[in-house]
Amino acid sequence: MAELAGRSQEARGRALGRDLAWLTGIMWPQADVVMSPTHVPAGRRVGEAFAVIPNASRPRLLVPFSSPALVEPAMRRYDDGMSAISRAMRSLGWRFAASSVGWTRFPPLVVFFDRDPRPDELLTQHLRAVLERPDVVTAISFGPPRPNRKPVVQAMTLDGDVLGFGKVGWNGPTKALLRTEASALHRFASHPPQTFRVPELVHEGPWRDHAITITAPIATARRSRGRPGRTPSVEVTHEIARSGGIAVMPLASTPWWRSVLGRGALDGESTTLVLRWLEELHGRRLMWHGSWHGDWAPQNMATVDGVLHVWDWERALDGVPLGLDPIHFAFQLGLRRRGDVSRAARQALARSAPMLRALGVPSDDDALLLACYLAELLVRFEEGRRHGAPVRPGVPEALLAELRLWVGRA
Repeated sequence: MAELAGRSQEARGRALGRDLAWLTGIMWPQADVVMSPTHVPAGRRVGEAFAVIPNASRPRLLVPFSSPALVEPAMRRYDDGMSAISRAMRSLGWRFAASSVGWTRFPPLVVFFDRDPRPDELLTQHLRAVLERPDVVTAISFGPPRPNRKPVVQAMTLDGDVLGFGKVGWNGPTKALLRTEASALHRFASHPPQTFRVPELVHEGPWRDHAITITAPIATARRSRGRPGRTPSVEVTHEIARSGGIAVMPLASTPWWRSVLGRGALDGESTTLVLRWLEELHGRRLMWHGSWHGDWAPQNMATVDGVLHVWDWERALDGVPLGLDPIHFAFQLGLRRRGDVSRAARQALARSAPMLRALGVPSDDDALLLACYLAELLVRFEEGRRHGAPVRPGVPEALLAELRLWVGRA
């Protein structure tokens, strides 16, 4: 069976390209997925049909093919990491894409079955049941290759009202991420944050052999504005850090470090050796530890009517070296702009230093904090690659080289 599945996935890759083969293998493993068919084959039934945006060679979004009016709500993003010019260009793109001329530029992707699909086989049907809305339609987005890559399904009505965002956990690591996020949102529901807002968890549960969570949208997100890359306030960062308690502990005894070692134990020998080296040199060092968001980045937050909204709590954890959230924010911003791991690491230390001092982190810990962050990021990439997630070539190797450098400097 595994050999047959491998051949099937390989055939999809040749017909659809790597990205669409990955997505369709998760969403419709038992169906025949065809790009731009000219007719419905005899004996086949159409399960779903989508327009591929922007094109088949660089797919990022699937929108129901019969509903060009859904392009705008499906393409809308709620982050502060976009300039006013980018927003204006994107708005023009929406209007063109939804026009009769623009719509014809997107190739159709059609999901065929040899039989009538079972009631729970299509995620759209599943969402209609769990949301108790028979008018639900879905758009599916997915980002570039990364360790936590997963399909994100936007549940909408035919009128374009967004009902929620569903994440599909398709392997061991992504299912664990959904459980972590659900736990974090439950905790915030019991103890609402004072300086920021989080989405409401609408649903969590199984779908086929996958896991799915659904969160409510930000109701006023159309009015979100913000300076690209704006660092969240000290008050917000403090509240997150304190949410699970703050304590001084030896680095090697923390829940976070045990998690890093556990997730990295089966990765390459080089990764294991450098993690052990870090522990040997710095494991007994006392450091401040608190809670973190775990993916503190511009694309996971938006300022709406003066209030910061934060989502994607998949990496939230207590017992983490204090200051990793600001370093992550600065590193991801630098990496997105330049694509250079070494340069992003140096810039992350310089950019996050004022926030680290505001949090009370001594400057002597900066190099070790950066090494801890690089260790976490390296293990994420290695873990994702081990479980079949597509990972950009060269990134784990660059992270390993940079980690070696900063372990020696700490």
